[in-house]
Amino acid sequence: LKQKPCFPQYYSFSSASLATDSDKSVASVRVMSLLQTGEALLHVYKYSECQKRYEEALNISEHDLGPSSREMGLSLNCLAQLHHIKGNLFEALDMYNRSKATLSEDYKLNRILLASIENNMSVVYQSFQDYEEGVKHLQKAADMLNLDVKLELDQKIDIFSRIGAIRMSQGNLEEAKNNFLKVINLIEAYPQGSIRDTNLGKIELELGDIFEKEGDLKSALIYR
Repeated sequence: LKQKPCFPQYYSFSSASLATDSDKSVASVRVMSLLQTGEALLHVYKYSECQKRYEEALNISEHDLGPSSREMGLSLNCLAQLHHIKGNLFEALDMYNRSKATLSEDYKLNRILLASIENNMSVVYQSFQDYEEGVKHLQKAADMLNLDVKLELDQKIDIFSRIGAIRMSQGNLEEAKNNFLKVINLIEAYPQGSIRDTNLGKIELELGDIFEKEGDLKSALIYR
């Protein structure tokens, strides 16, 4: 990247400390309703109306629930996704980073969402052709995912597949091979993963090509 986005910390004080538990409960319900409405508007491409709902949710979260509240992190993540879709990539990175910082305060509760944020950040960096930073975020996402949950397993397999494809495009055959082999090993060890029906054949062909380029014809034949 020629210019790295900065991620300033905007919040140092919030009136949330003055709110009662009842106030916070009402505010939390209002925030979640706004986020759900915003998501519905997003799906029908009404970005301006969607942004209004998300920004209102963010404002309520900051002032009534506090800058470290989960609602704050969720609101920031929704705004990040909206900016991402609209192509405002630096704004998206800013929001993703702030959301991640907030949600990381309860890692156990927010682990899956945090993995999703890392994944989305990798896509943004790849748009900038900063593939090393993109891979770094993909690896962080993979580290957060469990193997005993089918959906997470599929996501983990997809991540290694994507890293392998990036390394293949860079001509880094060793790293590409290592990540593609991770995919094969996971699919063989956990056959419940649905991704085996869609990507396995392509990945095996890629591995065959890599082994052939390395002069290992015996291994190349195994994957062809």
